[in-house]
Amino acid sequence: MSNRFTVDFVSKQIIGTKTSLNKAKHYGTPEYKELCELMEAHPRFRVVTKKVKKNTSKHTYKDLNYEFIENYISIQPRSEAIKKEYENIKKIAIDYNFSVYSYAKSWFLKKFGTKDEPFDMKKARAELKSAGFEMAETQTDTDEAA
Repeated sequence: MSNRFTVDFVSKQIIGTKTSLNKAKHYGTPEYKELCELMEAHPRFRVVTKKVKKNTSKHTYKDLNYEFIENYISIQPRSEAIKKEYENIKKIAIDYNFSVYSYAKSWFLKKFGTKDEPFDMKKARAELKSAGFEMAETQTDTDEAA
């Protein structure tokens, strides 16, 4: 058996992730078979969905796309040098078969943010707007800390 499900003997529960439980709904899947075996072995146990804790310290960057990155670079001092660095990062990602967007995004966030002061989308949008770029504002102030 795999670890798609866990058995909690103290609270008499068979615990599965939402994904595993959804797959177990389909007859014949490995998840279905595993859950059936667990339920047969523990007939008085309840099947419950695992509760996933949200990471409140994680920063999200909705609408951070190539256009946004390139526009933001264009308004920076030494923008030509930074643009060359950015293009080189994308080339490296392609050469090493990395996800180009993920690699470029990671580079961008490290380049324009720090661990103590992460990149601020709201501030960046304001900078772009004052530089004459019209960016779609679909994000609320609280989305960034989500």
